[in-house]
Amino acid sequence: MKKISQKFLTILLLMVMSNCTKMLKDIPNDKFDVPKRYENYKLVINYESIEDNLVSIDYQKDSYNYFKKSGQEEYARSIDSHLDISRKLAYDTIQNSLNIKNKSSSPDGYLSVIVREGKTNINGYPALVLLVAIVPPILLGIPLIKYDAYFEVEVAEFNKKKELVKTYSSKSNDTEYMEVLYYGYDYPYQASSLIAIKKALRNIREQMEKENDFE
Repeated sequence: MKKISQKFLTILLLMVMSNCTKMLKDIPNDKFDVPKRYENYKLVINYESIEDNLVSIDYQKDSYNYFKKSGQEEYARSIDSHLDISRKLAYDTIQNSLNIKNKSSSPDGYLSVIVREGKTNINGYPALVLLVAIVPPILLGIPLIKYDAYFEVEVAEFNKKKELVKTYSSKSNDTEYMEVLYYGYDYPYQASSLIAIKKALRNIREQMEKENDFE
């Protein structure tokens, strides 16, 4: 019995040490060249639409406002720091997905990105089941919570006179799981949103390339 217990503890320790969860910064970026038509375009991001539709940012903003109003400055500063990280991840995701980095004061045109709709559904085991049997699911690699993100993203093309030329849109989704030891992202609810946005922008890029027959 003692040998079995030692083996079990050894296996458990190895599982914990070999944690394979990924960080949000590990979300892969697409590798591509900027289409020639857009080399001198400027990217314009509707930041408000991102913050209103990303559950992680919206929730953190509510928490920040609550602690700020109640005078709990330490908690407010901590959440504000996390907010900055969340915002940067979202903005970098869009930037990297379109790869438009021109900052000229006189661009040939503009690509405006707006999130029209975004929602995340959370599904998990009932609390009682988790309370009674949380260890076996974790050890077996069974997901504890599933995050389904659905996003509609729009990219509008404007000429240098800021006149609308064309609008592209795409709907996409992604599912990530919370499983402590073996796989997934450290913040799966946020990862599902970022990956869904990335998929939508990838689809829009394909639309643009197909329509304009880019080289």
